[in-house]
Amino acid sequence: MKATKYLGSLYFAAYAAIGAVLPFLSIYYHGLGLNGSQISALIALHPLADLFLAPLWGGGADRTGRHRNFLLLALTGASVAAFGFSFGRTFPALFLAAASFAGFSTAIIPLLDTIAVQILNDKVRNYGQIRLWGSAGSASFVIAVGFLNDRLGFHLMFAAYICLALLGIAIAFHLPHRSTTLQHTSLQLHQVLGATLAIRKFRSLLVGLTFAGIAAGAGEAFLGILIADVGGTSLHVGLAFALQAIVEIPAMGLTRQVLQRVTPRALFTWSFVGLTGILAMQSWIPLLSVILLAQPLWGAAWVGYWTGSRIEIAEIVPSQIQASAQTLAASVSLGFGSLLGAVLSAILLEPLGVVTLYRVFTGLSVLGILVFLIYEWRLATRPSVRG
Repeated sequence: MKATKYLGSLYFAAYAAIGAVLPFLSIYYHGLGLNGSQISALIALHPLADLFLAPLWGGGADRTGRHRNFLLLALTGASVAAFGFSFGRTFPALFLAAASFAGFSTAIIPLLDTIAVQILNDKVRNYGQIRLWGSAGSASFVIAVGFLNDRLGFHLMFAAYICLALLGIAIAFHLPHRSTTLQHTSLQLHQVLGATLAIRKFRSLLVGLTFAGIAAGAGEAFLGILIADVGGTSLHVGLAFALQAIVEIPAMGLTRQVLQRVTPRALFTWSFVGLTGILAMQSWIPLLSVILLAQPLWGAAWVGYWTGSRIEIAEIVPSQIQASAQTLAASVSLGFGSLLGAVLSAILLEPLGVVTLYRVFTGLSVLGILVFLIYEWRLATRPSVRG
């Protein structure tokens, strides 16, 4: 299908843009001389946007059925906000640029996932074969930008983001103008969110996503500082994320075969356990070689965590409220879990250091696994006709 080819290209551009900027933001802020509390505050803007703004983006898209137009708006706003980083040197200026960037960029991936569900329709378990282009985009740019950051300065990464976002906008115009399989809903925004949360299997998944977000958020947001703490450079940061992304590509391609043997929910659960184990290894053996060697494992576990949850949502949530469900899932996984990590980092990063902070994240993630499994057991022993 022609739309599927454009979708793969759009995933490439969107994740290449992410790979050009997000892995380096914490070390960029650190290089500008910001203290730990200021860095944590800026990093917290992204999960705050995921928590509070992403559901509004999804609800608005479901209400109108114009998911592509909302995606175009998000890409445009994020590219303009990225330009604002060029003028940010002080904490207030950086805060304004980062807040604007977070507010728009939070919607891009959930809306793109929703459109992918629409285009794939009853072949939604092929999602990984489309999404692998995102991993290819991230792998292509994260190591190149890390290499160039060390030699030409960090501002190049914002130029790369703008160019890639503009490419995404050009590609997005080739996607369907209005949803076909994802019909818009006549419900009000609060009713859309209420209908989504009424699905018991979805509520249970949100519990797991909340705690999994702690592990995933720590592994993504503070990896740069951890690598710097053990003697690494920006190039090592780029290499770490590239190793992760390179493994994601074949792993994404294999998800359809894996899902012939296990359910999407089981794939998510085991991947959650895997992420926690890798986080523990990196925190208790804080050596640069160990951290780098763990990243391919992280990439494989992350694929299961992401694709398992997204496909599970596509299969248990009605099409009319898919965008609301996908953005709400992003809200709790990328939002609440990461926000909790940012709050803890503001308190613990300076007095205890990044290694101890990683150990705290590991403990919370282990607790989250136990809570999620208990919730799943209750769901299995108390079935409901509402899913």
